[in-house]
Amino acid sequence: MRTLWRALLLAVVVLSTLVAIPTTSEAASSGWLLKCGLARSLPDDPIVFPGVHGASHLHDFFGNTSTNADSTYQSMRAASTNCPVGDTGAYWAPALLRNGSKVSPAGSGVRQQIYFRANNLASGTRIEAFPPDLRMITGNGRARSAAENPKLGREIYWGCSDNSGGSKLPAPPASCPSGIVTLHYGFPNCWDGVLTHVNDTPHLRYPSGGKCPAGFAHALPRLIIRTEYPVGTSTGFVMLSSGPVFTAHADFWNTWNQASLQALVDACLNTGKSCGTFTGSGGTAPPATSAPATTSAPRSSTTIPRSPTTTAAVTPSTAAPATSLDSAASGQVSSANSSQASATTPPATGGLPFTGVQPSILLVLAVVLVCLGAATLIGARRRARH
Repeated sequence: MRTLWRALLLAVVVLSTLVAIPTTSEAASSGWLLKCGLARSLPDDPIVFPGVHGASHLHDFFGNTSTNADSTYQSMRAASTNCPVGDTGAYWAPALLRNGSKVSPAGSGVRQQIYFRANNLASGTRIEAFPPDLRMITGNGRARSAAENPKLGREIYWGCSDNSGGSKLPAPPASCPSGIVTLHYGFPNCWDGVLTHVNDTPHLRYPSGGKCPAGFAHALPRLIIRTEYPVGTSTGFVMLSSGPVFTAHADFWNTWNQASLQALVDACLNTGKSCGTFTGSGGTAPPATSAPATTSAPRSSTTIPRSPTTTAAVTPSTAAPATSLDSAASGQVSSANSSQASATTPPATGGLPFTGVQPSILLVLAVVLVCLGAATLIGARRRARH
């Protein structure tokens, strides 16, 4: 009988260990996160319709404050940003309409966040910075059905800002207790090395099984744009300016300060470190006009390092998100508390906190162990009677 109890005790210890051991999902927050504001809303798309004002459906632009149909790489690099200084890149997505009225992705409690991760690639994969002037699109803004936008529910997905109501939804939830719906856009991050300076999407693929497919050997940061919209606790009838919700798509144009971007890739993604959250100026959207913004607009409150003397010495700290990052010369990156970054990171799996083990697996294992223990106890008692 003592042997039986010892066996059951050992089973409990093993089960507890399975729950406690961190897996790759806990380490998936290596990289960094930016908080940028709405810059402007325009019916322009400098990737799809360069040089043609008003040719596109309405887009909300984040980051670079000058983005419009006439933008060039040079004009974007010279412009201001409401992302942290160093990121003059542009990010945009179709506007959201609720019951026919545009909902601005701004206001109290609303966050616009941009993630730079490597959690869809195998550990140890060498990550390259986005090449200068890379232009890419995720999703299909011309889809006529959900089937024509196959990344819905996987790389492009809806949810609630408080993570209630399910995760990775292909359509908006009917209601959110927070009154804010979210839309995540995940971009492909395997590149074939061809830069077109127009639309590089055909030269990009998503990784599979933690590896880039053949012919697309350049592993880039995993870019995820998270937009939030204050629609109210009842979501209502939601559409995008591009059409039904299954037309969700987003664009990214890399006009970063390239040295700043390279420093972060080396310091965070290629060392497996979480560099935390960098907060920009946020900002209020200027009037919707195609005229380029002037470069005299206020800069953001956080400076991303420009050109560190050595990337090996870059060490994240636990400074507040808005702390100035002016220590580039010494090769150090100041960041937000890593717990804040992990709290806002899109969940990589549906696993329990601090483990990648699925709850259903743990439950089945526990039931099996209990049944085995009960059967053994009953058998032992019967043998003792005889």
